[in-house]
Amino acid sequence: MTLGGAVAGPGPGATHHERRGTVTWLCYGLLGFFSYFINSLGPILSFLRADLDLSYTVTSLHSSAFAIGMIVAGVSANLLATALGRRAVVWLGGAGMSIGTLVLVVGRHPAVTVTGALLMGCLGSLLAVMVSAVLADEHGPRRAAMLMEANVVASACGMVAPILVGAVAAVGLGWQSAVVAPIALFGLALARFRSQPFPVPVQSLGHGAGSPGERLPGPYWAFWTVLLLTVAVEFATLFWAAAFLEDVAGLSRSAAAAAVSLFLGGMLVGRFAGSRFMLAGRRGGSLLLVSLVTATVAYALYWWSPGVPLTLIGLTVMGVGTANLYPLTLSLAIEAAGGRTDLAATRASLAAGVAIVASSIVLGRLADLFGISAAYGIVAVLLGGAIVAALFALRLAASAAAPVMAASTTP
Repeated sequence: MTLGGAVAGPGPGATHHERRGTVTWLCYGLLGFFSYFINSLGPILSFLRADLDLSYTVTSLHSSAFAIGMIVAGVSANLLATALGRRAVVWLGGAGMSIGTLVLVVGRHPAVTVTGALLMGCLGSLLAVMVSAVLADEHGPRRAAMLMEANVVASACGMVAPILVGAVAAVGLGWQSAVVAPIALFGLALARFRSQPFPVPVQSLGHGAGSPGERLPGPYWAFWTVLLLTVAVEFATLFWAAAFLEDVAGLSRSAAAAAVSLFLGGMLVGRFAGSRFMLAGRRGGSLLLVSLVTATVAYALYWWSPGVPLTLIGLTVMGVGTANLYPLTLSLAIEAAGGRTDLAATRASLAAGVAIVASSIVLGRLADLFGISAAYGIVAVLLGGAIVAALFALRLAASAAAPVMAASTTP
C-alpha cells in the first residue's frame, strides 16, 4: 500500500513469504476459532438474559468483561511474547478462550458467567493479537491483503456461530452445545501443530524488542483512534443486534439470534471483495473511506426502517460496510508503526477493548433507560466520528510519508 504512510520494510534478516504456508493457514484457522466465539457471544447473551432473567445493564457486563480482558491483553501481550515467545502465547490464548467459554455457558449465576467472559477476553484476545502480528511479519509488504484474507476466514467462521446457536436451541439440543465442536477442533490443532515455529518479530531483528521506553509515532495513534471508533461500531451492532431484532423488530428469540448471521454474512462478502481489491494493489485508504460511508447509509436503513425486511437488508449491508474497517485500519496502523509489529498489534487490542467496554456499558445503560431502539443512536455518533478521524489519519500519514518518499528518490 502507498496511501496512509510509508510501507514498513523488513527488518534486517527478516524473510517475507509470498505463498500461504503452514504458518499462514494455521493463523487463518486460529483467527476463525477466535471469531466463532466472539461472534457467538451476542446470541449467547440473548439466551443468558432469558435463562437468568438479567436486565440489559447486567447483560452488558458480560461484553464489558470480555472487553476489559481485551484491554489486559492489549497491555500484556507484547511483554508475554517477549518473555515466553509467540508460540506459547498463541496456544495459551486458545486454551484460555476454550476454558472461558465453557465457564460462560455452564454458569448459572451472573458472577460466574461474567468471569467466563472475562477469561475469554483476557486470554482469548492474546490469540488474536499474536495472529495479527505473525501474519504481518510473515508477509511484510503484503500484510494488508493477508490480514484481510484472514478476516475472510474469520467472517466465515463467525457467520456460522449465530446460525448454530439458534439452530441447536430450536431443535432442543440446548444453545450451550454450540461451543463443543470448535473447542474439540482447537484441541486437535494443538496436538498437531503445538511445535510449529512462528516468524521472529521484525522489531527483534532491527528495532529493539519493545523496550519500555519505546514509542509509537503520531500517525499510528491517529489510526488507533479510527480503530477505537470502528470497533465500537462493529461490536455495538454485533452484541446487541439479537436484542434489537427481538424487542424492536418482533422476531422470536431463536430467529433473532440466527438473523445476526446476516450481519456476519455481509462481513464475509465485504472482506472477500476487499481482499481481492487489496491483492490487486489498490489503495487501502480509499477502501476505508468507502467502507465507512457504506456502513453509515446501511445503518440508517437498519435503525429507522419501518419493516422487518428492510431492517434485515440494512443489517446485511451494514455488515458489508463494516467488514474491512478493522483489518484495513489495523494494517494502516501497523504500517505507520515503522516495524514495531508486536507493540502495534498489542496496542490495537487495547483500542478494541476500550471500544467494547465503552460501547457495551453506554448502550446497555441507555437501553434500560430509553429502550434498545433509542440507545442504538450511539452508533450514528460513532460512525460520524470515525469518518472525521479517518480523514485526519490518512492526511497525517501521507504527510509523514512525504519526506521518506522524497529522500528515497534523491540521487
